[in-house]
Amino acid sequence: MLNRFKPLLKAGVGIAGCVAVIGAAQATSLTAIDSIQHNTSWQNIASASYTFDDTNLDGQLNAGEILTFTIEMDKLNWGRHAFDALKVWIGDQVYTDQWNFSTAASLLNDSYSYKPYDEPNQFFSFSYTATQAGPLDLYASVMCNADLSGLVRYDGKEGSDGVATGADWAAWSYGINRYQGEDKHYQVSVSPVPEPETYAMLLVGLGLLGFTARRRRDFTA
Repeated sequence: MLNRFKPLLKAGVGIAGCVAVIGAAQATSLTAIDSIQHNTSWQNIASASYTFDDTNLDGQLNAGEILTFTIEMDKLNWGRHAFDALKVWIGDQVYTDQWNFSTAASLLNDSYSYKPYDEPNQFFSFSYTATQAGPLDLYASVMCNADLSGLVRYDGKEGSDGVATGADWAAWSYGINRYQGEDKHYQVSVSPVPEPETYAMLLVGLGLLGFTARRRRDFTA
């Protein structure tokens, strides 16, 4: 009797294996689309990665799940500026952050200094709920406050006054012209929410695997 069901068992195991392999292949494909470099000795995007909350347990990012986009910031030199700034665009959301790379002593220098930066790289993470299936664009841009504060005009004059306002942050777009920093564009693939049949197939495959293992154990006992 068991021999009659062996082809079915093998087919079920094969289907479950194929579904698992397909899910793993689509799990974390972060594709680099574009990169714009300015003066990256002052700020650069060393790496980017993402993870996601796999609520469907299928190994791939699906619509409705939360992804976390992580940017690693690096720099070689620092001078007389107050802070560095990061802006991230994910889908229809915009995120901003700022941090002090240099020490307070650097702000007391009278001349612009090319001092080596020996602090660890900085990591920043931003969460976003994937709303629909298809390609999802992720953008990251970094610059210092000297560039940021010069994005809009002050008192009828164009240039940097060292003070970044809300208008400056709003004017900051991907690839905007400036002296320092870097811009990078990535893309991830969001899959549709799995149909109930997919879950049923997985459950059948797992059940068949367990049944096969149990039968083998019974035969060898």
